[in-house]
Amino acid sequence: ARRTLDFLAENRLFLDDLGRQDQLLRAVAQVRPVTPAIVRFFDEQTRPDAANLHLAIACLVTNGSKPATDLIEKKLSDPGQEPENVQGWMRDSILSHRNDAPLLESCETLLKGAALSQTLKETLVEALFDYQPDRWYPPDSDLPQPPDRALASPASRATLRSIGQWVSQQNWLPIELRNKVREQVTKLN
Repeated sequence: ARRTLDFLAENRLFLDDLGRQDQLLRAVAQVRPVTPAIVRFFDEQTRPDAANLHLAIACLVTNGSKPATDLIEKKLSDPGQEPENVQGWMRDSILSHRNDAPLLESCETLLKGAALSQTLKETLVEALFDYQPDRWYPPDSDLPQPPDRALASPASRATLRSIGQWVSQQNWLPIELRNKVREQVTKLN
């Protein structure tokens, strides 16, 4: 099956149809470890002008393997991506997977790095430590749900504590968000 998916991911004739691209994205979201051909497919599908951009990001986050999270780091920090899109991905896909250890490691790298703007860093911290559906989403939208923190692995809890302790010491973090982060960190023990 992996060879077939690799073949389809590189077959231009197959990929000429957007519907087939959608179906392939959904299929490769479950392939772990991600093959180089699938990484290239994800990379192509997550260009700023890609027709399936939002679905591709969601599938990439769902995949969650190390090659996928490395690509997520690259895409979130790409200055060609619309900041509003990046914020949306943080408040949707990343929020929905905020207990996933490899994703959290990538989020920590992004927060400590210089590629994200302060606004995007704040949004990422919110997505990891807060949930404000009334403020973040339009009425009648399909709301993403954050996972139960009680189900987070020890590695995920450790990374969340590390992120929380670091960001709560940053001057760029608004005081109300800093307090929310500290509150959530105390619940991780």
